[in-house]
Amino acid sequence: MQSKLQQENDHFMSDNELLQHDLEEASETVRRLRQENDEVQDTANNDLETYTRKIRTLEGNVQKLHEDLSASKRKFLTEEEQFRSSKQRLQEQLDATQAELAKTKKALVAQETGSNTVDELRRKYQKEKDHAEKLELELSAVMGRLTAVESQLSEERQRFIAQVSRSPAHVRALSRTKSDRVRSISSSRNAATGEVSQKRSRTETARVVGTSCLSSDVVQVLEKLPGVVYAECPSNMPVPSNLTHLVTNGALTVKLLSALVRGCWVLPESFVKDSAAQNAWLSESDYGFQHEEPPLLKKKVYMTSDFQSHKNHTTTALLLREGGAVVVNDAQAADMVLCTSEELGKYPNGITWLTFTELINPVPIK
Repeated sequence: MQSKLQQENDHFMSDNELLQHDLEEASETVRRLRQENDEVQDTANNDLETYTRKIRTLEGNVQKLHEDLSASKRKFLTEEEQFRSSKQRLQEQLDATQAELAKTKKALVAQETGSNTVDELRRKYQKEKDHAEKLELELSAVMGRLTAVESQLSEERQRFIAQVSRSPAHVRALSRTKSDRVRSISSSRNAATGEVSQKRSRTETARVVGTSCLSSDVVQVLEKLPGVVYAECPSNMPVPSNLTHLVTNGALTVKLLSALVRGCWVLPESFVKDSAAQNAWLSESDYGFQHEEPPLLKKKVYMTSDFQSHKNHTTTALLLREGGAVVVNDAQAADMVLCTSEELGKYPNGITWLTFTELINPVPIK
């Protein structure tokens, strides 16, 4: 009985040892599992923290991208609005420019029409001028023929007196008859030529006067002076060919310069007032200026290509024509060379527009 118990006890002890061994193995397994669990937990926590940081970084990046996208969108909308405003402004400017262009075209058309009118007037003026010069030549020829007729009549009268000088009574009778006949012929001649002679006398004594830059009051005073014929002088045009005097305020106009190159007297307004006060034409030399010789007459003039592009080239060409100058194509053959200030060193006889006007108008009227 005791041995049986001993056997059972040994059996239990053996089982206990086995259980103890299993318990130790189980404990070791649990410890190892716990350690592995802790390691896995640490790894998971680390990974979680890493992923959390990455997620937060991504969220920050996404937020930044969202903000950048919003800013870009706002900028795009602003630029689009500015573009629309600029487009509208440019369209308005384009419309205004097109309207201005249309006005300019109309102005150019009107200017061309005006230029054509001016050219037509200039042609008419030149035609009338040529006609007047032709009439002056014809008048001179008629006066020459009348003078010849007068001389011939005088010679015939002398011959007649010599032929009848032998009979005094007959001479007296015939002289009276012949004298009456001669006087009749002379009277007829005077009747035919008296008007011409009077015209010639008036032409020689009359003063053909124009004005430049003066009021109509001066013209009214001028027309009341004895022996004065007032001549209309259009602006920006040369004075008439028969003009003898020009009353001016001294402004450098085409009329003033053309009058000087033609050899006219140039007088101030005070001359007219003083003459009107004395009701007589006073001495011009006490008030004004006149060239003793026309300053441009028969002068050979050359104009450089740069000067021909000058704004005053047209006026210069007009003054050269009115003053009787000869335009040449060779600078060396010219008496004067009209050039720009930059070209003065190239030509010994070169003058500028300013010097040219001083040559024409050496004594300015004030």
